[in-house]
Amino acid sequence: MDIKKQQEDLVTSIKNELSLKSKIYKPSLYLDSVWFQPKTGRFLFNDTFKRYEIVEPLIECGVLIFKGIENHQDEKMLRYVLSLNENNQILKNPNLFE
Repeated sequence: MDIKKQQEDLVTSIKNELSLKSKIYKPSLYLDSVWFQPKTGRFLFNDTFKRYEIVEPLIECGVLIFKGIENHQDEKMLRYVLSLNENNQILKNPNLFE
């Protein structure tokens, strides 16, 4: 699968999880965030490793933004989230996958 398709699938998965948000359902941190694990130097999404070539360009172009350092899987990791407006649209590069 090519990198652009994998990037699109990653963003779509996160947007789908966020679209389920309601007063009684809070999106899972496993499914609404991309994590950087410093000890391995790898990115995680849904607790599976994602290739650097997939995630890094999304950070560089502002689609994924740094949210902070948080505990995930009992260790400190860098958390990245989608840069979205209140309508669940990507703020930067909204036509990235068109």
